[in-house]
Amino acid sequence: MGSFVVGLSIAATLLSTISYLTTPGEMIKNGPGLMWSMLHFPISFMIIGYFVIPKIMAHKVTSGYELLHEHFGMGIRQTAAVLFILTRCFWMGFIIFTCGGAVAAISGIPLPMVLLLVGLVGTIYTVMGGVRAVMITDVVQFVILLGGAILAIGVITYRCGGLSWWPDWESQQLAALQWPVVDGYSLNPFAARLTRASAILGGVMFWVTAATSDQVIIQRYLCTRDAREARRSLGNSMIGDFTITVVLFILGFALLGYFIQFPGDLADPEQTIAQQADQLFPHLIGEILPQPVTGLLLAALFAAAMSSLDSGISAIGSVLMTDFKNFFARGLATDDVRFMVRARWTSFCIGILSVALSYSNFLVQRIHPEANLLGITLRITPFFVVPLFSLFVLAFFVKFSTPRGAWAAILVGVWAGLFFAHWKTIVGYFIETPEFSPFMIMPATAVCSLLAGILVSWSQR
Repeated sequence: MGSFVVGLSIAATLLSTISYLTTPGEMIKNGPGLMWSMLHFPISFMIIGYFVIPKIMAHKVTSGYELLHEHFGMGIRQTAAVLFILTRCFWMGFIIFTCGGAVAAISGIPLPMVLLLVGLVGTIYTVMGGVRAVMITDVVQFVILLGGAILAIGVITYRCGGLSWWPDWESQQLAALQWPVVDGYSLNPFAARLTRASAILGGVMFWVTAATSDQVIIQRYLCTRDAREARRSLGNSMIGDFTITVVLFILGFALLGYFIQFPGDLADPEQTIAQQADQLFPHLIGEILPQPVTGLLLAALFAAAMSSLDSGISAIGSVLMTDFKNFFARGLATDDVRFMVRARWTSFCIGILSVALSYSNFLVQRIHPEANLLGITLRITPFFVVPLFSLFVLAFFVKFSTPRGAWAAILVGVWAGLFFAHWKTIVGYFIETPEFSPFMIMPATAVCSLLAGILVSWSQR
């Protein structure tokens, strides 16, 4: 596959419905401070492009977790595959949750019913395609995503009679939002929710962990010709991500300006704009925009969900059939028909599991009712992603790492992720404590996980 298709496929897979709803909502609720994270792109490109991709592309593999076999053995390889499957299933569940929440807000259908329907339709559709079909449709879905956001900005501009929605930084309405000040380069996780340093570091951690250990991304590298083409694909994906992120930030400004001008159009006049920040875009789509535009933006939301669902199911299928072939492909070496039937039923079960896990987001919202969608995302991500990333770092760059050190990295990483993600709930039960910055959860978890792996490995020398 060419680097353009692979690059946009990576961008579409990583963005999905989450970006459609979290980025404008985050901008409205907490201000433009997250824009500092965009400075991560050159740092992430250098790390991934020149240190990670050559390591991956030096081997001919189907599953990225085959790369761990030589260094740590089959036990760690299969454990890593399980961590990936859990990560992707939870992620797909969150995709279904965010897409379902938007559709429920627009259509008035009860959210549990929407979660079930979105998940089933997405699963049935995605089990029919291979990785080539997945990547090509991802490109189309990326265009729909970008076009939908630009269209929404255009309609708001027309309704406002021009660019009057652009914020007046001295206005009382803007001051009433009480945006937190994003200042300094402190990495103290208790000092502030977001600083410039934590925004940049959080962006680097997200991209580097995904590009190093996520089969969805590794699978796309392996579909290119060589390390140079894979690096070019990475560059294209970052250009695509940068472009749509800028558009979504502008969309957040446009939504804020529109509802400041027309407060009567708010979904709940009893709540402030900040309190309903994540609901403003779905509300605009369902209640304010003309019906043809509403249909197009609904298509964009579904396209966003599809780009993650099909990628996740395809990647999980590759992992199950490669890393657990003695179970999932037993006796099917020469029976292509039965192999396809089993693969489709396996994929269907994966989709159903993702639907079930979409309900777990209700629990996170109960534990952290003050968190917006971005905050929820940052709290469910690190449990399995960071330990998986640690395994690849140990295998690629720590020559003396051992299987016992790898197990230590996994166990410490999982528990550290849970601990930091729910710091106030756990520690606050005993003493009064501020919230742990959601943007520092992944970096703090990575430090603990890698230190555990390195120290245990060193002790065995």
